[in-house]
Order: sequence, then C-alpha cells, then structure tokens
Amino acid sequence: MRPLPLATVGLATALALVLPAAPAFAAPTCVDPLTRTACGGRVVPEAALSVSQHQFDGPVDNLADTLGALADVAPDGFFTPTSIGKSAGGRDLWVVKITDPTVPSAGKVQSAISLSVHGLEPAGREGALRYLEDLATWLATDPGHLLYAGKTSISVSALFKQVEFYVAFTNPDGWAAQDLDDDNQSSGATTPRYNSAGADLNRDFPTLGWVDRTSSGGSGSKRGPMADQPETRLWYGLLASLPDLRSAGDIHGELTSVNNAFSDIMWPAGQWSPAHQAKELQLAEDMIATVERKFDEDGVVLGDLFGPTIGQRPANVATGYDVVGYDDSGFMGDAMQRLNNGRVVEIDVENFLSHLAPNVLWASPVEQAHIAAVRGNMEALLVTALKERDVTADLDLGKVAYVDDPARVTSADGTGFDLVAGERQVPYDVSRLTYFQDLATDTGATIPGLAAADVGSADLGGFDSLVLSDVEVPKDTRGRPVDRAAYVRALRAFVDGGGQLVLTDSAVTLLDDLGVGDEAAQTLQRSNAGHVDFITGEHPFKAGLFGVPSQTYYEVPLGFPATSQSPHHGITTAAWAEAGGTTVGTVGTSTVLGELPRGKGKITIFGAILPQPIESLESIETPHPEGLADYAVTIAGGQVLHNVLAYRAASRSAVTPPNTRPTTPDAGGPTGLAATGLSTLPGLLGLVLLLGVVARRRATLRPSPRA
Repeated sequence: MRPLPLATVGLATALALVLPAAPAFAAPTCVDPLTRTACGGRVVPEAALSVSQHQFDGPVDNLADTLGALADVAPDGFFTPTSIGKSAGGRDLWVVKITDPTVPSAGKVQSAISLSVHGLEPAGREGALRYLEDLATWLATDPGHLLYAGKTSISVSALFKQVEFYVAFTNPDGWAAQDLDDDNQSSGATTPRYNSAGADLNRDFPTLGWVDRTSSGGSGSKRGPMADQPETRLWYGLLASLPDLRSAGDIHGELTSVNNAFSDIMWPAGQWSPAHQAKELQLAEDMIATVERKFDEDGVVLGDLFGPTIGQRPANVATGYDVVGYDDSGFMGDAMQRLNNGRVVEIDVENFLSHLAPNVLWASPVEQAHIAAVRGNMEALLVTALKERDVTADLDLGKVAYVDDPARVTSADGTGFDLVAGERQVPYDVSRLTYFQDLATDTGATIPGLAAADVGSADLGGFDSLVLSDVEVPKDTRGRPVDRAAYVRALRAFVDGGGQLVLTDSAVTLLDDLGVGDEAAQTLQRSNAGHVDFITGEHPFKAGLFGVPSQTYYEVPLGFPATSQSPHHGITTAAWAEAGGTTVGTVGTSTVLGELPRGKGKITIFGAILPQPIESLESIETPHPEGLADYAVTIAGGQVLHNVLAYRAASRSAVTPPNTRPTTPDAGGPTGLAATGLSTLPGLLGLVLLLGVVARRRATLRPSPRA
C-alpha cells in the first residue's frame, strides 16, 4: 500500500532475474466447463496451475467473463455480478453480490469488501476470485460447509440466509494497466497504483476530521472535495445505501512488513466507544486465527517459503500508523467504519510481497500464500457480520470520576477554514469528555463528572480514580469561580488518602503544583500521531496489549494534521525517576505514561490519549468539512486507559488487571488443521527478501502514500 522504498529496488530486479516471464495472455482461466480439467476443475485455478495474474480485460481471461462463469457455478440467483458504473478510464466497476435470493432482504445484514484499490497490489483480487469461487461451489454442492471467524462457525447456507455480501473490484483502470498486453507491466511502473485520472483513490474518501488538500501521493493531482473520482462516488454511494452494513474491509498489498506478518491487519481511524473497540479487537483476533486456518488448509508453510531467518507469522494486527509509519486522510477504511451510524466493524489488510512487482513476476508458492491470506480475510469479515452483535466489552473498572469541562468545540462558532467548491460543512459539537459518558454506558458503571468549583470541598473518598483530562483547572460548569489552591490541596489529599489521580494530555502540566518536578521538566512534543513507545518488561498498564502497539489516539478525526502536529505531554524521564516514578511509555526522552506513588495512593500520567479536538493551528490550515470526532482512542490506547482505571484504592479489595478482551459466544469447532507443507522456493525467496526487505522506523518520518 506504499511506494517502493529506495533500499528495496533489489527485490523486483532479483525476481526478474530468477523467475521466467509469463507467456502472453496465459493465466489460464477456464470459463468453459469443458476446459476445467486444465484448471484443476475450477474456473479460476489455484496458483500452481496459473502462470500470471488474472487479466482485467485480456482476450483469453477477463473479469467480466470470469464473474459470469462463477455465477453459473452458484445456485441460480445467489451470485450476481453487476457493473455499477464506469471508472475514470471508462471501464466497468464490477461488484458481486452474494446472498440467498429465496430469503427476503428485509432483516438481512450486509458485509462489504474492496479489493486492490491500488492496481499494483494484486493479492486482494487474486485471492478474492478464488474465494468467490469457493463460496459459489459450496453453495451449490456443500451447503453445510462451515465458515469461520476464529472458532465461531456457521454453515455457508445459513450465513447467506442472513447476510448480503458485496465484493468490489474498485480500481479497474489500475488493474488493466497491469495486464500482460499493457506497456506498464513490462517495466514495473507504478502508474497502476492510480486510476486513469492519476488519482490515488485511497485518498479520496470522506474523512472525519482533517482533510489533506495537498497533492495526492505521487500522482500530482490536487485534492478537492472528497469523493471527486467516479470510482469513489460509485462505491461509497453503494455502501451508504446499504440498510444495515455490519462488517467491511479493504484489502491491499505491501512490499515489507514491520509487524512480522504475511497478512498485516490494520485498524482504521475513528471514534470508537469501548464496546465498539471490543468488536474491532474481536474481528482482528478472529481474522488472525482464520488466516492461520486457511494457510493450513491451503498447505502454506511460511518457513518453507522464506526460510528460518524471516520468522514471519501468517497474520498480526496494529493500527495503520504502527504498520506503515504514518497517517493521512481520505482512506477508504476510515470512511467505511463511519457508515451505518458508526456501527461498521472494519479492518484493512496489507498482504506481504504484493506491491509493485509487475504481472510477469509470478511465483506460485507466494501467490498461494496471498490467496490463502485473502481467503481468511474475507471469511472472517463475512462471519463477523453476524457475530459482532454478540460481542460486548468486558471491563473491570474501579469507582471512577472525572473533572468536568464545559468547553466544547462547535461549528456554530465558525470552523476556522474556508470551504472549497463542492464541499459542504457537516455541523459538529464535540468534547473529549464524551469518552467517559460512553464508557459509563458500555459498562453500566456510574462515572460522574465533577464541577471544578466543587473539587476543593467535595468528598472524594468514594472514588478510586479521579481523572483530570487535558486541562489543569477547567472552568466550572455553573460559571462559579474556582479556588485553585483549594482545588490542588483536594487533589493532593485524595492521592495521599489512597486514590489515583489520573492526569491526561495537557493536564500533566499540573505536576509541578502537586510537587512533582518543576515547570522546566515538563515537555510537549509533537509527532505524526498520538503514540507512546512502551518500555520493555511487564507492567499492569500493558496487560492485554495486542500486536505491535504504539498509537494511542488517532489525530486526523480530532482535526490534527498528520504532519507532526499531534501533542504528547510528559515530564523528562530523569525528573520522573528522581521523584520516584515508574515509566511505562515514552516519547523521546520524556515519560508520557507512568505512575508515581504518593502517600497511600498514586499519580498516573497519560499524556497522549484524550486531547480536545481542534479547529485550527497557527499558520496551518486544518479543513474538516466532514466535522470532528469527540475522541479517537485506539485499541491500544483504550486498553491502557482501562487498565489504569482498574485501580482500587487501598481501602478496597485488590484486583488483578482487567481482562480487556471482548466476550462473545463461542460456537466451537476445531482449533486448527494440520499443516501439509509447501516446500518450494525457500532459498530463492530467502535471497529475494535479503535483497528487498529493509528495516523501517516509525519515528516522525512520513513516507509517501500508504494504503
């Protein structure tokens, strides 16, 4: 999903030297039933019987004919390919709908997936064509075949009585530019990333929060309003018309993986309540398990492919920032998860070694791994469309309160930027403290907001944790004056008596008032996204973290540009240690996440989790025509915050850190299948990876376009 790093140019060269060129127009694809023995009895053969990628509009195999043949495999009416319009280059934008037509649409839920929106990332479309054939075949000949999301299973026939599945090939122009009869494929040119208008379609979707109006990737085209390309308008329009979209995905390819994963699963950005976070976490865990299952079923053994030095696992999960090192606006996945009133459980995927290499470079064992991974990606999404409704948050919180802040960010006061032609402003009225209201709703807990003027005189002894978020001393909700000295004394007494005072974001600057360090030790650092670098070792705050976590909040939905503007508040690690604090997470040489014992209680700081949304920055335009989020806490950020809020005061019973995993009914089923092995090309691909794979750092560098 990102362009080729300079240090990896050896990859395509090495592949070109050792892999034979595919003969022209030879995939093959057996649309005629009389020829299917040549394809192993299939319309679209497995990778071992193919010699090139499937062609979009080749004379022998083309998407229209293949989809027609797959429709003939399925029972009548179950498999419906439709062109929903034309691309910028005048090509058909094909979407396949699969459902049981004998069951009325009313009451069904929908699942949707986009494939290879960047034409030079073929894993999605190659895997999807095979999986679509799997579904068509099972529906026709094996309706009891079980589909899985993790361990939860359902028969294919039962699922499609309840689900409508929409599968889209969203960049026909980029795909056609990779066809064997196109000049681009012979040189490995990156033009197929875009559509025929030169637009990166994965920067063109409606974005909540900051919109980047600079040049689109490397295409040179300026961004105007979101969804200005025909492919985006058609696909997003279809998605928005679905009455009950529950799960969605966007499948891409990558050249390298910092996450040690063949299938890099990525959470999109958005405003997720704790309950929705549980659903997203469940989908990620299920997809990892389902990809592993498909690897076993397809006989894919990564150790045989890449040798022992790579150490890849079939799948892993993190945010896009943690996988590719930067954020941006206009991503399809971010837009998908906003649909259906924010109920959509969405995952993006980058599949390893499926980026840039042109069509002539076909390595069957690697392509079979792509196909197996995408089969797992798609199956987990399908079953999640039904499973997600039973997933709930399972959090064990102490008695929590927060200091209320009446300040809100609202479009009624002006937005701080001018609209361009074709844009409209979506109204907003937001506050970071909505998070605590949603946390109370999702857990059934009572989490009161205390007026600032009452803190100095209130009885705080009934709370385990008191959260002061992003403002040292907020204005009183009733307009009364706040006695700062009494306010600080009350907070100190609360901690000394056994409570936990939690300071988030810019409220960390209250530390010097509390006798911790001085103003000179306080730090404010900015980077491309809200994150912390977790220190090595175990700590209760890190319990349950999954994948390779770092990002703690999404900056774009809050209005922060993904250009090193996201705030991180902390204290120098040396000053924190001198005060007796324990560091759990850092940014540079500052402690941004940590705890400090005081009296019978403690002070906890988390300087990058709940910043107030913004409308503008000095000298930087921050357009946000789609509005702003109240908060944008990541899965990892939410897990850490919930671990922090599990604290019990000394007078209460001690508890272990909460289990932040979601809970969901488990329908049982086998936990794994025996691997059969795939012992081809180990030395070759090991060499290729040594030539091509480079270490990349997240840091504050901003590589050019992802996703």
